[in-house]
Amino acid sequence: MKFYISSQVDSEGDVTVKISGSALVRGEAIVAKVVPPQTIEEDSSPYDVVFKIGNTTYSKAGVDNLMDVAPFIEAGRTYLPIRYVAEALGVNRDNILWDEAKGQVTINKDDLSIQLTIGSNVLKVNGKETIMDVPVKNVKSRTVLPLNFVSQALGAQVNWNDTTQTITLKVKE
Repeated sequence: MKFYISSQVDSEGDVTVKISGSALVRGEAIVAKVVPPQTIEEDSSPYDVVFKIGNTTYSKAGVDNLMDVAPFIEAGRTYLPIRYVAEALGVNRDNILWDEAKGQVTINKDDLSIQLTIGSNVLKVNGKETIMDVPVKNVKSRTVLPLNFVSQALGAQVNWNDTTQTITLKVKE
C-alpha cells in the first residue's frame, strides 16, 4: 500500500495539499486547503486617551506615555502636539508625514487624509477644507494644533474637565 502527497501554493499564499494512493480507504484522494495564519489585529475595543494641561505624560487605555511638549491653553483653545494625538488615536507613526518646505503635516488613517499647515487655520480632510478658529503652531520644533478639530476627524469624542484640566478622548474604534 502506498500514498502520495502533493502540494500547490496559489498566488495568495494558500496551500492546497492532495493525499492519494492505494493506502486510502475507498481509494479516494483527500484534498485540503491550508490557509496561512493571519495577522491578529490589536484589540479594537473603545478606549480613552487622557491628556493633562502642562503635563508631558498622557494615558492611553490606562498606560502612561511620554511627550516632549506638554498640552497648553492659548486664547481659550487647547493645543496638543499632533504626533502624540495621532498616535494615541491609532495612527501609525509612518502615516504622520512632515513636509519641511511647506510647513505641513499630513496624517493618513484608513480612508482619511488630514492636512494642516503651520500658521494656517485651514484643516483639510480628504481635500475638504474646514476653517478652525485658531491656527496650527510650531512649539519647540513640534507641530501643535487645536485639539477638537483633528480628534473629531480621527473619530474621537473630546471631553474637557475644567476642574482637573484634563482632556479625555473617547476613541470609538
